[in-house]
Amino acid sequence: MLEYPKSEEFYLEPKISLGFWKELALAECIEFLNYRMKAVGFNFNPGKKTNLVLNNLLNNFSIGQIWRLIYISVAYAVQWQTEEKVPKKRAANSVITGLESRGQRAIAEDWNLRNFGRNYNLPESMLARTLYDGILKIGNEGITEIPSIKLIGRGKSSER
Repeated sequence: MLEYPKSEEFYLEPKISLGFWKELALAECIEFLNYRMKAVGFNFNPGKKTNLVLNNLLNNFSIGQIWRLIYISVAYAVQWQTEEKVPKKRAANSVITGLESRGQRAIAEDWNLRNFGRNYNLPESMLARTLYDGILKIGNEGITEIPSIKLIGRGKSSER
């Protein structure tokens, strides 16, 4: 059952399935955030604030859109550090605040945020492949769409 789970069982409890999706989405966002922070030489250890901000963003944005916001927030922090000679630790700490602010502004101003594609250095996990393709039957929409119960139920019609 774990190797080839049946989708019908997950459709019976869409709230639980949505919880799995959001948990995996949070992990994928943290993985990309850690990757970007390391790439620019920032020391970073995600904590409660990071989880809170990312979980809030997942209510309004897809994983791919959040990856874009992360990329922009890290880039601005690096620019701030370089141009203003801000200490590296302070610049790194500004990333989450910047991410939260950009997310709020994107919602308020109804930004049309394009999705970032999956980074080739961070390949899709077997867990993501199993959940998005095998169970929910949503494929790449797992990262390009906002996690929602509507998408979970849609895969029913493709079951055989």
